[in-house]
Amino acid sequence: MASRNTPGTSSAKLTKEERRKQAREAARLLQIEEAKRAKRNRIMVIVGVIVALALVATAVYLVLANGKKKEQSEAWDDFTPAASVFVDGTPGNVTDQGAVTFGSSLSAGTVNEGAPAVQIYFDYLCVHCNTLENEHSAELSKLAEEGKITLVLQPVGMMGDFSRIATGALYYLAENAPEQALAFNNKVFSELTAPLFDGSGATEPTAADALRVAGEVGVPADVLTGLEGVLNDGSYAGYADLAYEQEQANGMSGTPHVIIDNHKLLNWPDIMTQLDAVIAGETPWDAS
Repeated sequence: MASRNTPGTSSAKLTKEERRKQAREAARLLQIEEAKRAKRNRIMVIVGVIVALALVATAVYLVLANGKKKEQSEAWDDFTPAASVFVDGTPGNVTDQGAVTFGSSLSAGTVNEGAPAVQIYFDYLCVHCNTLENEHSAELSKLAEEGKITLVLQPVGMMGDFSRIATGALYYLAENAPEQALAFNNKVFSELTAPLFDGSGATEPTAADALRVAGEVGVPADVLTGLEGVLNDGSYAGYADLAYEQEQANGMSGTPHVIIDNHKLLNWPDIMTQLDAVIAGETPWDAS
């Protein structure tokens, strides 16, 4: 009698070896599938970790950036100057606040339109003003010459006779020898007042010293004659007194002070770091 085949089974029984091969093949295929599944899972885990790390990094960056911006903004105060105390006017090329501006020509009374205004309140006999001047005057002059800033010198003239003498001389030269005014200012600091603070025992400079420095920076002979006259009669020293009054009216005392675009930098040694940011178009005083 013919045997019947059960549906779904082979017509012949598998040998033991064939069953082993079949089992091994099934196990191999299962391993392959498991490996694929494990790989997919690993990829998903890695992608998840990467996404999580990216989110954490973004959050940390935002926290640090906002913290840095807040810290930067706290280094500044808004500054609004008071009305001018120079009720009878100022010398030529001197603003109604008693400041002398320098644009790309480095000539007194010029400005670089659209560039940040870097205003420095100083006294020729101030030790910190000497530090600021002697460390950064070359950089600031170069930036003005390149059109990146307008340099604004705001002498105060409060700390001694020579402060008043040099401030009056700067004003006179701004009006009558504008091309030499900045060089005069820088050389007064480097040659006349810096030695007062280097331990060499130098004594306070005199009007004669200021006149000599003016000649050394190329002030024309006729202007030198006029400068000698005002140094002798003290007529321009009165402007130095008004410059001091203007500083007080503007809510400040002591020197130096650094004002950039009507924002007061609270830590003046940071001037170049903060100024680089401003030149790059940033507003470090803005925490928002």
